Amino acid sequence: MTAVALTLQMSRFTLRPLTLEDERSVMTYRGDPRLSQFLSRPPMTLGEYPAWLAERAPGFGLQGPGDRCYFGVESKVSGQLMGDVLLRLAADDVQQGEIGMILHADAKGQGYAVEIGQAVLSLAFDQMGLHRIAGRADELNVPSRRGMERLGMRLEGHFLKDTMRDGQWVNTVSYALLREEWQSQRRA
Repeated sequence: MTAVALTLQMSRFTLRPLTLEDERSVMTYRGDPRLSQFLSRPPMTLGEYPAWLAERAPGFGLQGPGDRCYFGVESKVSGQLMGDVLLRLAADDVQQGEIGMILHADAKGQGYAVEIGQAVLSLAFDQMGLHRIAGRADELNVPSRRGMERLGMRLEGHFLKDTMRDGQWVNTVSYALLREEWQSQRRA
């Protein structure tokens, strides 16, 4: 497995490791109930971030099954952290992975998610040589679903009441993209 660069430079953003100093910035989006409604955990509260980061940041690498990297999304214009993006290797197959993303409410509707998603897919497919990347979303999370579709991911499944959130079973959808599909899109 290829080692992952700690920082990815894009035209409008830098993707970099999250740090303890990012707590206030992370709270502006992970603590927002509107944005957290589709996450697997309730809105983050002040003081929870250090433990959350410690669980997600050890080694900041993608070397073995189940490994994951959370990149902070920093604006090159403002220098502000606008969100974070996850790339995780499958627990049973290091040739497959998963992408996930949360962006600040102010970043919505500006094409940022697609640009960031393309950078992470490029990392996964072009640099790491992964075979397949999947993404999941609550079926009601239309912006997330549209973002995955704009990345060229195809709907693979609709799962009924498979995830417990706030004491309620909710439906999810699964999207995926193969490396050869990614390469074909890039050539087109």
